Amino acid sequence: MILMDIQMPEMDGSTATCELRKKGVQAPIIALTGCEQEEEQQKCHEVGCNESLTKPYDDLKLINCIARYIKNSKL
Repeated sequence: MILMDIQMPEMDGSTATCELRKKGVQAPIIALTGCEQEEEQQKCHEVGCNESLTKPYDDLKLINCIARYIKNSKL
C-alpha cells in the first residue's frame, strides 16, 4: 500500500502514480490531497489511485481506508 501525497515538489503525486502503474506496481495507492474539488478527486482515480482522501484527513477515515485493503489482501 502506498500513501501518495499529490502535491509534492519536483514530481507531483499524479505523475509518480502514473510512473508506478507503468512499471507494473499493483499495490493500492491512496491519494492524499489538499483539494476537495471533484475534478481533483477524479484526476486521482484517472491516474491510477484506488482512493483519495482530503487533507487534513480524519484519522478514522484513513484507518478505515487502510483496513479495507488489509482485510481484502492475501497476507
